[in-house]
Amino acid sequence: MNVARETVSILVQARRENGDHPHTRLYLIQFRSLLRSLFILHRLSSFPLPPLSSLLTSTSDTLMNRHLALFRYALVFTAVFFGNSVSQETNSSTSSDGSSIGDCTPQVFNQPVDHSGSNSNATFSQRYSISTEYYQPGGAIIFYQGAENSEFLCPDGLITANWAQSIGGILATLEHRFFGTSVPFGNESFTQDNLNTYLTLENVLADSANFVEYVKKNITGADDAKVVVLGGSYGGFLSTLLRTNYPETFDGAVNSAGPVRDFGPPIPEGQYDVFQYISNVYENHSSEAANQIATGLQQVADLYNSSQFGSIQDSLSLCRSANTTDLDTLLNYISSAVVLIPQFSYANPSKRAEIFYNYSEPISSNGTLPFDTFLHDLLAEATPLASLNKTLWTVYGLSAFSSNQTCLNASSTFDSTAGVQDSAFDYISCSYFDYISEKPQNGSIFQPSPPGAGEAQVELCRQQYGDKAILNATELTIKYKFTQADLVNFTRILYTESELDLNLARGPTSSWFASANGTDCDGNLDQSVVYVIEGAGHTEDTFPPDSSDTSAMQAAKNFTLQRIKAWTGTPGNKSTSASTSHHA
Repeated sequence: MNVARETVSILVQARRENGDHPHTRLYLIQFRSLLRSLFILHRLSSFPLPPLSSLLTSTSDTLMNRHLALFRYALVFTAVFFGNSVSQETNSSTSSDGSSIGDCTPQVFNQPVDHSGSNSNATFSQRYSISTEYYQPGGAIIFYQGAENSEFLCPDGLITANWAQSIGGILATLEHRFFGTSVPFGNESFTQDNLNTYLTLENVLADSANFVEYVKKNITGADDAKVVVLGGSYGGFLSTLLRTNYPETFDGAVNSAGPVRDFGPPIPEGQYDVFQYISNVYENHSSEAANQIATGLQQVADLYNSSQFGSIQDSLSLCRSANTTDLDTLLNYISSAVVLIPQFSYANPSKRAEIFYNYSEPISSNGTLPFDTFLHDLLAEATPLASLNKTLWTVYGLSAFSSNQTCLNASSTFDSTAGVQDSAFDYISCSYFDYISEKPQNGSIFQPSPPGAGEAQVELCRQQYGDKAILNATELTIKYKFTQADLVNFTRILYTESELDLNLARGPTSSWFASANGTDCDGNLDQSVVYVIEGAGHTEDTFPPDSSDTSAMQAAKNFTLQRIKAWTGTPGNKSTSASTSHHA
């Protein structure tokens, strides 16, 4: 019996024998999710899956015990899989210049704590990685801009490795200050005074410019190397700023899903509406599913306002009664899940499995996108509240499962599951990269927030970090050359936007530029351009090429590579000068 048939047999037998058990549905979900995770590991490795028949014939025949048996099985297989991976990584070598070959062991160098001069003599250890595995003399530097990650992100596992291989380039990445272990003052780094003084946008950008000069000086032959910076989301926002503020250092920038209208807070009213955009995404893919979600959210509000807190708790699998939080907070918790489903509905099932719970099916044979499959399954739920419950489990289930909970904690956040380091990023969001003051308005599938909710969020920031943290959005935009006119006039910036991603609403539009989506203006490859990828999720174009890539994704990745070759002067791709821009 093959693994797929064994899986079906286990699930069918478990449902038949344990159908009345109160935790049957949860265990079946967890059981199926574990199996799918195993299959993903199986496809990524050369190891065969051992037979599962022992689980069927086990003397421990309750579903709970079979679930535990499978969990032990998963641990054993995972240990073998990653044990082999570790043994391979330890065989990697290091070049004479200290760069990584075949892995991404971070190094550290001394970075000024404050580039502005107030504390210019003090330094801190900032982590970085350099790989010259593909480097050829004259090759460019591909710099990946670190962002809000709690763990060091290796560029080797991104599309940057493919770029470096294609152009004979150097791979480099720098951990963002105040994230990971790159903290200037240890446990004292996150005081109000240290955040306001040293976690500034000016210092963040100067860190990257200084590091690139360090790379050029320490890699033989790289003194005059061209530099292309890639960043995703907040990192994409930074990549554009590096191009506009350090054009002599960064010759080109790829901004994947990075907002360019997020200076603040607060965001000026009417500048954009991410909740309306996501409503349109749902409507465009399934008006029935959009209506199901809107109805469910309205029912939650009605139940709350009529004090039927127990009904909400039971319907949404909440750990605590709904009256332990206010209605706006509860609706934000649910609405965030609704927003995140399309945003991270990646074509690659292993990528989805890293983020979502029980949502790792591959693209169907007829090419149906995972998001469309999810909406189809959502409509199979009996009631609108059941549809919301499925959505919540998909987004927050990994957090519940890791805590051995059979319910959902409405006070938890997705960021912790996604590897975001909250302490520093909360400050950044309050200071110069606003996404927290955005609230749903009338006219979308979401319940509108109370009047003044955005301003109240800004006031909370002020209370936590002081007046110094609240900057003027208009002044920032002018200071950092981030007005619409600046972005249009600057050359060699590629904005890749994904259709299913709410950040598309925060990004530039094709109408800003002389070139249409995915085409060039008079053959000028230096012209900045917006490229929207149909059916794609958040920063999905930064993943290495994969067999799961849609045709739209393949075209987008090829478009980006051709731009980079043109910008860096790779043989066979000659970059032309942009007569429309006065910038470098």
